[in-house]
Amino acid sequence: MGWAQQGTRAAAGRHRQPGIARLAGAAVAAALALGGVVAAGVPVSPAPERGPTGRLIVAPLSGEVDIGVAAFLHRAARDAAPGDLLVLDIDTFGGRIDAAVQVRDALLGCRAKTVAFVHPRAISAGALIALATDVIAMSRGATIGAATPVQLEGGKMQPVEAKVISYFRKEMKATAEAKGRSGELAEAMVDPSVEIPGLDGKDTTLTLTTDEAIRYKLAAFEAQSVDEIVAQLQAVPSSMTSIEPSWAERFARLLAGSALSSLLLTIGMLGIMIELWAPGHAISGIVGLACLLLFAFGHYVVNLAGWETLLLFGAGAALIVVEIVFFPGHGIMVGLGVLLAVLALTESMVDLKRIPFDVSWATGALPRALTRAFGSLLIAGATLAFLSRYLPRSRLGRALVLKDAVGAPAGAPLPALLHRAGVADTALRPTGKALIDGRRLDVVSDGDFIEQGVAIEVVEVAGARIVVGKKVTG
Repeated sequence: MGWAQQGTRAAAGRHRQPGIARLAGAAVAAALALGGVVAAGVPVSPAPERGPTGRLIVAPLSGEVDIGVAAFLHRAARDAAPGDLLVLDIDTFGGRIDAAVQVRDALLGCRAKTVAFVHPRAISAGALIALATDVIAMSRGATIGAATPVQLEGGKMQPVEAKVISYFRKEMKATAEAKGRSGELAEAMVDPSVEIPGLDGKDTTLTLTTDEAIRYKLAAFEAQSVDEIVAQLQAVPSSMTSIEPSWAERFARLLAGSALSSLLLTIGMLGIMIELWAPGHAISGIVGLACLLLFAFGHYVVNLAGWETLLLFGAGAALIVVEIVFFPGHGIMVGLGVLLAVLALTESMVDLKRIPFDVSWATGALPRALTRAFGSLLIAGATLAFLSRYLPRSRLGRALVLKDAVGAPAGAPLPALLHRAGVADTALRPTGKALIDGRRLDVVSDGDFIEQGVAIEVVEVAGARIVVGKKVTG
């Protein structure tokens, strides 16, 4: 048995030895081949890394970079998963700084691999967005750069203050460096005082062509299509999806536009004011509330308004209602409420979370927002003043005032009340209660607000409707 075991082990050893010899020989041959290649001066490339294997997501960025586009791209970056490849097909001359910064922040936090396909230009705000991606690919004849902020006045571009240049310059530099690119090149795109020898001269902002961007390692390679980008990155996508803005984002983009949002503000404020002035119908209040909700929806979807904005506006509205209903005539709570409401509306039109207050002021974004908020409030107030003076005497005004809430008890001889004196038992805004000839009647003022306890006189009796005015004493 001992010999048999030894023979078996010996046989096994003989069977293993040829395999070991072959492995050793292959290793020696590989070493000699590698030495020969190195000796010949031929570089040895490492095995290429496999590219993303998740979804291929293509999102277009064309036209102006506004808050609607920012909301769309923010969603695209947020929803992309690890292993996905997100390609932004960029063709833009730029747009709003706050919109570009919102997209930049979303891309820097994106879990997927991101690519900017500059096809054919990424100018101004578009350059910041491109710098925030992992890879920049440019089509033949494309350009990137020229990111000096400007502001529009009277349809003409005007230079901005130095603090705005400084802010955006640092944003560009920090973004480029976060992705391993030259911060100096990014700064030169914003500040004319930054000179890159051989590329741009003194007092000019930097704009790079495709060849220049690749030569200076700002862009990775040239590509003419998304398929070429996928091949260059050696990606093996499991599926391809082209995404577009949703209906909510398109609708919000429309609602957040300066013209329509100002109109919604004005109509909303006017509707609420009319409802407080002539309560009971609820039509004007519903219309006003609907307009303000549309305004809030538009700015909420585009990531400008948050819950804090809605709470601030609600607090202001509550103060106004409390004074009008319970403490009329003082004006302190109304003034504070109006201030809170205007601050909330202004805050919902600018992105103070991402853009510093002084920069928002210097770019004109904050003054424009204040002008729109106060302008809408003044227009609504002036319209209400006009309506309160002339509407009660018109046929439409009579329809607005509740006829069944302003008459006397059934069967009362109302015509006999004409020119009778009395006193306002409640504040008239314009409807309320009055004591006339010992009776407590529902009345409507002739347009002016009448405080409780003020002497009044019946100036008109039409059917069941009693119109009163302040008693004139001589």
